Amino acid sequence: MKKILLVCLVMLFGVTRGVFAQNLEEVVYLKNGSVIRGSIVEQIPNESVKIQTRDGNIFVYRIDEIQKIVKEQPVNSYRSAGYAHQHRACDIERGYFGVINFGYEIGVGGGDDRIKLDVVNGYRVLPEFSVGAGVGVKYYIDADVVMIPLYAHLRTDLLRTKVTPFIALNAGYNISTHSYVEGGALVEPSVGVGIRLNNRKQLNVSFGYSLNCFKVQGYNFYYNVISGGYFEPCEVKVQSQAIMLHLGFMW
Repeated sequence: MKKILLVCLVMLFGVTRGVFAQNLEEVVYLKNGSVIRGSIVEQIPNESVKIQTRDGNIFVYRIDEIQKIVKEQPVNSYRSAGYAHQHRACDIERGYFGVINFGYEIGVGGGDDRIKLDVVNGYRVLPEFSVGAGVGVKYYIDADVVMIPLYAHLRTDLLRTKVTPFIALNAGYNISTHSYVEGGALVEPSVGVGIRLNNRKQLNVSFGYSLNCFKVQGYNFYYNVISGGYFEPCEVKVQSQAIMLHLGFMW
């Protein structure tokens, strides 16, 4: 009887162990603290690991980003979603980012149309919030004037999905490249959508409002009977407004 009971216990232990082993999931621990749970679908020795999460997302990591890979009991669906959420927030969104933008600005209220190319470098300090600094070149088509905008960049992402709506603000100063034009402040709020290409790169499409202030050196013509006609220097303050259309690439 004891032998039969012992055999039954051994068989039960084996079956239980097999069931738990089948239910184990692969877990990738990253050096930045993120934890990704799922199934490894591809592993290239000394190069990269590709893992698919429960919700179907696939992420690729370099070997030097990974702290360890283990097999663990699956967490419940709520915690699993939390880990995936933690991954998207910490690994994809936090850290350094760079953006290159090409834009066309349609003048309104008497403002000139202009073409703009600029680069932003920054850091995502929170999953939903990032800060940075930008520099670029802006060409005013009708006035044939070139400005160099320098500005602070603030951005808030409204969702943590593959298609991410966002709100952004640029605020800074335009440096003039012309002797008769003095630069001034710029303010550019915008809204847009970021389309994620992979866990590091995305396309940005946005539109917004651009206000650029500067001064133009000119002359007023005066006439009197004693001295006749003469010119007197003057400054004309200009507030150039436009609707912005931007296409950008983020990495």
